[in-house]
Amino acid sequence: MGLQAQCIEVDLQAVSIDPGHTSIGKGQTTTITIAMKNHGTCPILTGEATAQVTLSAVYLDLGTPINFSDNCKQWTYLGAVSNAKQHNLFFRNDGGSIPAGGTTCSFHFDVKGKAVTNAPVAITLASSLSATAKTADVNGNNQSVSTELYVSATAVPPPPELVTDFNVTAKECDAILKWKVSSASPIDSFEIEYGTNESQMTKVGAVAAKTTADGLTFDYSHYQGIGRGYYRLKIINKNGKFSFSKIENIDTKCIIKKGFTP
Repeated sequence: MGLQAQCIEVDLQAVSIDPGHTSIGKGQTTTITIAMKNHGTCPILTGEATAQVTLSAVYLDLGTPINFSDNCKQWTYLGAVSNAKQHNLFFRNDGGSIPAGGTTCSFHFDVKGKAVTNAPVAITLASSLSATAKTADVNGNNQSVSTELYVSATAVPPPPELVTDFNVTAKECDAILKWKVSSASPIDSFEIEYGTNESQMTKVGAVAAKTTADGLTFDYSHYQGIGRGYYRLKIINKNGKFSFSKIENIDTKCIIKKGFTP
């Protein structure tokens, strides 16, 4: 009996790196959100995906300990290598494989303003597979994306929260999602992501953002059947950048209506 061929069609790509604020004051913190994607046709096995974030140690500092979180419990913070000029942070998918064709759950950490600068400070994200990976990256190895952050002398007011009051309720077999926006002007659309757990969520629908008045309310109905489902919103801006809402879960139970016999 011949050996089965190893699935090697993976393509790990750095999708986005976005700060919660594009400008912060000295001593003020902001959250950096990371998203990665596997454009290949095979999953990337647990422990084979790596991400490296590089940022200035002159103008930015890390928390002690670093305030790291991952909604899906997929990514692990391995630590940082720092010198007088820069911090290099390393992450790995120790919590599970990365499915093919879908964006992984984003992970987050905080940075703090250390010194004032009038020039933008670059923060760079690079993706690669580990040296011991059994799979092979088709063409996404060492792809990188970057963002910029300014540090001022005084605190900068946080930007308004675009999505508020996101909640999910049950209506027999259906999960009913509702949310509000403070202003739809920067938002292009919402994608609804669903999963039976927090680790693997996929797109099940989309809602276009309206561009009329403030205080708009949106809703979406998804047939879930019997069981528990997990939902979040992918908020896509007109400039192509995106962010995620919090994750909500709901239990649905279909009510079987018995027929009436006269």
